[in-house]
Amino acid sequence: MQHSLVDTVVLYGAFDRGDQHHEHALPIVRGMDSGDLPVGVVLDLVYAETFNAVTHAMAHEDCVEAAEMLEHSRGFTVERTNRDVWRRSHSVYRENPHLSFVDSAIAAYAEVENLDYLYSFDTGFDSVEGLQRLKTAENPYAE
Repeated sequence: MQHSLVDTVVLYGAFDRGDQHHEHALPIVRGMDSGDLPVGVVLDLVYAETFNAVTHAMAHEDCVEAAEMLEHSRGFTVERTNRDVWRRSHSVYRENPHLSFVDSAIAAYAEVENLDYLYSFDTGFDSVEGLQRLKTAENPYAE
């Protein structure tokens, strides 16, 4: 099964109808949910960051519905950061002042787990070697 990481900005954009990225984020999330795109890997840190943000922007019922969709969709997997990823995250964070710690953890996870793709609108990832940022609902594994 093919996987790709998903950044907070994509999840938040899909869930919050008023977000500037909504029209581009929603097709990505729907594509993952339907199986048309790779399985979206949502790190525990990304999950927490996303739901901290949507809690302030959306009604509680809508937040719960979004969380349940992620938890029950075959198109997403929520993964915990392990000790190797955590250690590498600190190194990536020290070496990349333009990345937040969560973004550093995404880059570290990609490196440790050998993942090549990340759905994100954050241009900061463009400088992360070995990680290709995807901005649209394209399947990088499609021929």
